[in-house]
Amino acid sequence: MAKDHPDIVRRFLDSFRKAGAAWDRAFMDANGNRQDQPEAGNMIGIVAATLNLPPDAIAKGIGYFDPEARLKLADLQDLLDWLYQQGMTKAKMDAYSLIDARFASTVP
Repeated sequence: MAKDHPDIVRRFLDSFRKAGAAWDRAFMDANGNRQDQPEAGNMIGIVAATLNLPPDAIAKGIGYFDPEARLKLADLQDLLDWLYQQGMTKAKMDAYSLIDARFASTVP
């Protein structure tokens, strides 16, 4: 898909980043601390309806998403190494070679 339709990948990622920023605004305060904002209930309702789960189950598991959908490749590498050590992947993987730099935003 990235090779044949990079425009579609870029548009998808732009939308994904906008959704991540909306999620961040709903559950984080101005200082970056976890605190429900006025849109939190709406976001919980959307996810609950989509997953067919009660809203309180969603509210208990609010996770953090980088509002710019940036990746920390060292953390991804740690996860890949752990999966390999647990026998959950057959081969050792390199995070840096898995990510297409044309599309990914990274943080150190």
